[in-house]
Amino acid sequence: MPLVAALAMALAVQPYVGMAQEPATARAAPSRAVRPPLTPEQLKALVEQLSANEFLARETATIELAAAGGAAIPAVSAALTGTSLEATSRALHVLLQLGLSPDLTTQEAARQALIQAASQRENPSVARRAAGVLAQLLELRSTQALTELEGLGAKVVRSQSFNGVAVEEIIESVEIGADFRGSVADLARLKWLSAIKLVLVGDRVHDDWLKHASAMTAARELHLYRAAVSDEGLTAIAEHPSIQQLGIYYTPVSGKALAHFEKLPRLSFLKLYGTKVERADVEAFLKTTGLPNDKVDHRKGAFLGVGCMTIENTCILSTVHAGSPAEKAGLQRDDVLLNFNGTKIVDFPTLTGLISQLDSGDEAQVEVQREVEDEQGNIRTRKVTVKATLAPWDVELAVENGVRP
Repeated sequence: MPLVAALAMALAVQPYVGMAQEPATARAAPSRAVRPPLTPEQLKALVEQLSANEFLARETATIELAAAGGAAIPAVSAALTGTSLEATSRALHVLLQLGLSPDLTTQEAARQALIQAASQRENPSVARRAAGVLAQLLELRSTQALTELEGLGAKVVRSQSFNGVAVEEIIESVEIGADFRGSVADLARLKWLSAIKLVLVGDRVHDDWLKHASAMTAARELHLYRAAVSDEGLTAIAEHPSIQQLGIYYTPVSGKALAHFEKLPRLSFLKLYGTKVERADVEAFLKTTGLPNDKVDHRKGAFLGVGCMTIENTCILSTVHAGSPAEKAGLQRDDVLLNFNGTKIVDFPTLTGLISQLDSGDEAQVEVQREVEDEQGNIRTRKVTVKATLAPWDVELAVENGVRP
């Protein structure tokens, strides 16, 4: 949803003339003395004024509660009883404003209050309205969180889709790695992000990062590259409700971690490159989960850097990645791949299966058939044998290497 439309929806929850359109804390005049926090009795009295007969009393109470910050949230939540439509509307507005606070603790408290209100069964009308405000808050905070994370050095990948005549921006992925200047506490913003791909890169990625990643309850993909997480730390994502694809690359987790992945209800593809997970661990995991064998991509970690088109049991190189071991060894597009380390290659799965058994740094001998032009301009076919020193997958290619038909 475009930001302008989201803002319009958010403001629609309060039809009150003169009501603040931003958290009151942001409007305080710099020269005004800081007043002491309101007492619980004062906050309760303000909440009671939300349904007062006089408009000015209701308006003043609403603004004062928003200005009180996180301390007002328990008292405001108590007003969500449904006994007064006016008080309920204003209380929801205050929670929305506090959810947009720059203070991370206040944000979270307001979010939890709305979640609790939206889940109450005794008053469905209030629950529906709270759910609507929560959705508006999530949309607004998602935009803010992305901007803030990007400002701290996160890499945000965006694309555009056309919906009729309107152009909508789609967030494809968020990568947090070596350029990230924030702290672990700054990762609390992740919980506001919706169905995206999250990529965490580098030895700064510890178990406490996974706790924040697990709060992204709508994330569809999670990838860990050269991370310093432990088997035990991965319990944070066990039973995550929406992860469909999980990738772990050059990260020293063992087969014990697979027990946590068995609990992921929507997991459909798992990639393990350069880990300590053994093939026997994978076989046991497949039996337990019932996933097809081709839904777990287990590799020791070697990367050659080619794509192959199979025609009548012949593997023809369709892609040679720039800077890859294949290119450095002299392999070319349209080469017909004959043998890899002495094994005949008839299709791409055969090739990838052989590479998956090798480590980065291993050397492979590759034989291809190539059409070349001789001195007279005639096209001739000859065999070429090269040696390639295999490398690790880089993060982008590892993440994008998805399910194959």
